[in-house]
Amino acid sequence: MLELNLPAPSDKLINYIKEFSLEFPIDEINISRRQKFIECNSNINIALASHPTTDLLKEFILQEYSNFLQLQKNDFEVNCLLMQNLDSVPCFIPPHTDIGRPIAINYTIMSGGSKVETTFYKNYSENREGTTSHYNDSNLLKDKSYELNDNKWYAFNARQYHSVDNIQDKRLVLSISFWKCQFVNFKELYKDLIVREF
Repeated sequence: MLELNLPAPSDKLINYIKEFSLEFPIDEINISRRQKFIECNSNINIALASHPTTDLLKEFILQEYSNFLQLQKNDFEVNCLLMQNLDSVPCFIPPHTDIGRPIAINYTIMSGGSKVETTFYKNYSENREGTTSHYNDSNLLKDKSYELNDNKWYAFNARQYHSVDNIQDKRLVLSISFWKCQFVNFKELYKDLIVREF
């Protein structure tokens, strides 16, 4: 996990993200996926997750971060991660690796509660085609858990299994994905942006 010295998104960008993502329709695929997750986890409360994005969001990122990151329009994607609790008890996102991307750069806009934790496991996946998730897999070994601060940028290896726990309401994260840059290469390429590794 890396903390990065990048400026916060502009107020204009934050307001735009909140406006479009919180009104973004949840499709039936995400609803049915959540139901499968719940069935696999003995009815434990699991967040309803969606990944809203727009072309304008990508243009915003190009305008605000091209001076800091080597952003080529076809080599990165940007979206929001919206995790919603549909129940009265805290929910979570099960351990998973991300779809295809080797690295994620995240900025939390709405934490989803006061004690939300991101947990990483000692297991990795090299599956580049799609998401891979282990729900009740005893082979997953916990490594470290973090309460990541809002209003800071973090980068991590998205092929390391990770989960998000104790979401109380809505969690909203701005996320940049690099498709062709491995985590180890990112650390070398952007070493001047790294505040700390932990």
